[in-house]
Amino acid sequence: MPFDTSVHTTQTRLKWWLIALSLLTFHLTGSYAWGAGFYIPGRGVQPLARGGASIGGGETLQSLWYNPANLVELKGFQTLIDAGVIFTHVTYQRASRIDDNGQLKTYDPVKNEAPPLPDPSMLFSYGFKKPNITIAGGIYAPYAAHLKFPEKGAQRYALIDLTESLFVISHIAVAWSPHPRFRLGAGIQNMSASIRLASATSAYLGIFGGPEDKE
Repeated sequence: MPFDTSVHTTQTRLKWWLIALSLLTFHLTGSYAWGAGFYIPGRGVQPLARGGASIGGGETLQSLWYNPANLVELKGFQTLIDAGVIFTHVTYQRASRIDDNGQLKTYDPVKNEAPPLPDPSMLFSYGFKKPNITIAGGIYAPYAAHLKFPEKGAQRYALIDLTESLFVISHIAVAWSPHPRFRLGAGIQNMSASIRLASATSAYLGIFGGPEDKE
C-alpha cells in the first residue's frame, strides 16, 4: 500500500507549530506574580555537597540546623566535627554623581580583600530507643565571610574592615517520634557576637566643609 511521507511530515510540522504557538500564547497572557518566604541559609559540608538533602532526612547531625525533627534517626552517642572555608567575591561600584562644580564624578570599583575564613562546627547528640527521643547540641558559626575593602575606596564611608568581628552560635535541640509517621523537633539558639567595624567619616561640620573628602 503506498504511503505519502510528505503528508505525514507536513502534519508533524503543523503539530509542533501549534504547540509552540500555544506556549507562546500562554506566556504572553501571563501576569506578574510576587512572592516571599522564610529562607534558611545553607551550612555544613555534607548538606551543601548534596544540595540541602539533609532537610528531608536526618542522616547527620547537621539536621540540628536544617530540621531538628530528623534527629530522631540518630541513636546512641553521635559526634560530628567538620569545617568549611568561606570566601565571598564582592565587587562594589559606587554610582556616579554631579559635584558642586557641575562636573561628573565617577568612582573606581572595589573588591573584597578579606582572606578565606575557616568555619568549624562541633555537634553531638544522644538518641534513646525508648522513648524515641534524641537530644542534640553544638557550637558553630554562620557561613558568612569577612569583608575588607581599600581604605581610600569609594565605599570607605560605609565599610572598610570587618575581619575582626566574630559570631558564635550555641544550639540545643530535642526531637521526638511517638509514631513512625510523626516526628517533632524544636531547638534553642544563642548567638554571641563581637562586631568591630572600621569606616571613614568626616569630623569637620563647618560651612566650608563637605560630607566627604573630595580626593
